Amino acid sequence: GQGSPTRLVCINLDKEGLLEWFHIPEDLFDDGWMPTGTPVAEGEQLFVPLVKTEPLVELAVACLRRKDGTLVWQQTVGQALREALEGRVELGHQLLTLADGRVYYSTDFGGVAALETGTGRIAWVVTYPSTDREAVARSDEQAVGLF
Repeated sequence: GQGSPTRLVCINLDKEGLLEWFHIPEDLFDDGWMPTGTPVAEGEQLFVPLVKTEPLVELAVACLRRKDGTLVWQQTVGQALREALEGRVELGHQLLTLADGRVYYSTDFGGVAALETGTGRIAWVVTYPSTDREAVARSDEQAVGLF
């Protein structure tokens, strides 16, 4: 099959946008994991929200080395009980933030998780009621509110 068009790219703004590194998801993550939101960085670590849509919708966070983008750890946070997309791209508003030695992951799937930045160990997860959308609506940019 054809590889993903998605790329993780690191540019150095102090050096006029010099390309430091880039990776395709297949080189970093096994089993169909794809970046699904904006990464956040702290010190030498870069954190990336991930999603896998087949056979089940699963969510994870990966920690990469900021200098070269190599994988340090990857931690699955949970599964979403919803219909798989079967070849479509899952769109949403997965958000990461950092504070006090933890990376916080707002999944847009009915949960928020806190993970330790050094190890990826899950400190806690809380859930909230989530509105499920049909598979086609979850991959439509206008329906998700991205455009």
